Amino acid sequence: MRVRARSPYDVERQIVAENRQFVGSPSEMGTTPGKEYDVYALFKRRRDVVLFYITDDGQAFFGPAIHFELVDGSMPPDWVCNIINEGGEDVLAVGPPELIKDWETIENYMDGDVGFGRDKLYERLERLKRLTENNGLT
Repeated sequence: MRVRARSPYDVERQIVAENRQFVGSPSEMGTTPGKEYDVYALFKRRRDVVLFYITDDGQAFFGPAIHFELVDGSMPPDWVCNIINEGGEDVLAVGPPELIKDWETIENYMDGDVGFGRDKLYERLERLKRLTENNGLT
């Protein structure tokens, strides 16, 4: 799955049109308008969708989907869907099974704790990138 960062003006217009709350600027999302990013998982809570991607400075980040436009909606064949409970609320999670098995795993990953582990994720992302390039899908 691939997305392109939207301009802050487009995001702001959509936020106003949909009567949503402000959800951050591109600089807060670690993105550059017009640049494409790979999505490594996504989460939907109520009407909000959050994407998991790598920022311009190489950090793993969860950012609102409203900041992006879809470029390629295809998903890796090993991704799964899961309903996880976070704070008494059900969240639809789509992504690698080792990341989205429960909310604790996601929090452990973001905290850098043992569990899914950042190294394992980055290794998986590199493997996916190589497979994509080797099959002419770049």
